[in-house]
Amino acid sequence: MSALSAKKILVVDDEASTLEMARISFELMSGWKVLLAASATDGLAIARNNQPDAILVELKMRHDDGPAILRKLLAEEATRDIPVILLTERFAPGERRNFDESGVAGLIWKPFHAMDLPRQVAMLLGWRP
Repeated sequence: MSALSAKKILVVDDEASTLEMARISFELMSGWKVLLAASATDGLAIARNNQPDAILVELKMRHDDGPAILRKLLAEEATRDIPVILLTERFAPGERRNFDESGVAGLIWKPFHAMDLPRQVAMLLGWRP
């Protein structure tokens, strides 16, 4: 098994369909282990306890604040070094600069193409097969 195929990814999104599509995409297309969280609280706990190689976070969840999750992940010693990629359908003009300065590893637009998701993540994080 290559180092790339041994990756562990956490996806935090309040849309069940997005979580399922990401799970299928990562498992089938890359062989990566996938951890899923439908809320910020669950995502933070899973990140602390499982130390994923990367975290994908929906920026605009209905009940949770993506930027707040990002701040909490960066503030905690256990999670601050885990790269975070934002998932979003919408993006306010000034937000991009704020996230670039915060250390976000990248941005993936929704809806994403499921067959392409692992490649997009690998490219953003500089992972090689």
